[in-house]
Amino acid sequence: MRYLYTFFLIVTVLLFILGGSGIRQVAALDLSNLHIAEIINKERISYGLAPLALNQRLTKAAYDKAYSMFSKQYWAHFGPSGETPWQFILKAGYDYTYAGENLAKGFADAKDVVDAWMASPSHRENILDKNFKDVGIAVVKGTLKGEEVYLVVALFGNDSSVSFATPRIPVVAIINPHEGQILKSAVVSVRVKGKNLKNNRVNLFSDEKFIESFRLKDNYVETRLYPGLGTHKLTIRARGLRNEPLYDSVTYRVIDQEIDINRITSVVDAYYKGDFVEVRLPSDFYKRFNVASLQIEYGGSVQVVTSDHARFIKKRDVERVSFVATSKDGTVISFVKQISRPSSNRAHATGGLSVKGLSSSPLVFLGSALGFIISSIGGLLYVLVKKDYHALIELFSSLVVFLVLMLEVNGGWIAV
Repeated sequence: MRYLYTFFLIVTVLLFILGGSGIRQVAALDLSNLHIAEIINKERISYGLAPLALNQRLTKAAYDKAYSMFSKQYWAHFGPSGETPWQFILKAGYDYTYAGENLAKGFADAKDVVDAWMASPSHRENILDKNFKDVGIAVVKGTLKGEEVYLVVALFGNDSSVSFATPRIPVVAIINPHEGQILKSAVVSVRVKGKNLKNNRVNLFSDEKFIESFRLKDNYVETRLYPGLGTHKLTIRARGLRNEPLYDSVTYRVIDQEIDINRITSVVDAYYKGDFVEVRLPSDFYKRFNVASLQIEYGGSVQVVTSDHARFIKKRDVERVSFVATSKDGTVISFVKQISRPSSNRAHATGGLSVKGLSSSPLVFLGSALGFIISSIGGLLYVLVKKDYHALIELFSSLVVFLVLMLEVNGGWIAV
């Protein structure tokens, strides 16, 4: 009988332990976002309002906001670097016309969370606002300032075209690239959204260096950067309608870059300049296109270029420059660039005949022609007076050479 009593005692203890664990498990499950949304909708229905739909994009925004608070160790509607709730909503792809946020910390039960919100006028206003139609809720456990807690984030929104007067809340957000994104491209596509901004303008910074100021079109702007390999910080700054400062930033990493031959050929320029051929590159060419070395060949001459320009002595009948670019990861590409001809160096046509350089040096040409005529008359008089007809052949040869030199000095050969 004693052993039977001991057996029942052990079973009772085990049932108590398992039962207690089950109770705690249910309590933890009571803090789910679905349960919180259900209680919120019960409150709305009791006041004659339509229930809110649990929206996937708002839910993502709520989780992003919760992770941000744990990551940057703050618990507030606005972050230490100026982060706003509306940035998380825009980044999640929910283009709101009306939005609100409720926060809770340290609760273990969904009903307690909603009861606390209903007891606070500003939180209650969001729950019972007839203008909202969607909600996204996140429940995340983590360590905040040394304390292990649950954070609850509820984001309310309406993304339809509504007729009520919406509050003009200013916001800017970087939509692309994403925080922590790893890229394999020489070109980084930057997309920014903003609303209710002063002059509808945002300023873009890369690694704390000012890049450009943009005016938004339909609350949106897109541009491109060429940051090079490594980790980079992208920042946008703007001003709200009341001149309040707005800010958003992301950090991303470029680990590899493919050389884009179409973009390289579009920025390289080769042209004639006097007796030389000039090749010009953008000042940030090597960083922008991840080029480790560039070899240029023209008319048999080869230069390995490390600066933003190269120069070759002009050669006849060679009108192209060849390039061989090697990227930092060993990729090699080659391309050919046609040399452009400035209009001031082109032949000037008269009828079907053009004389290269004639219009640029008329005095020299006329002087040479006058010398040619005087020399011809003097030579003919010498032949007639001396009757030395063998000298006529020598005179003719000399005059041909003189004519050739005259035309060459004055800019080139006669061209038809």
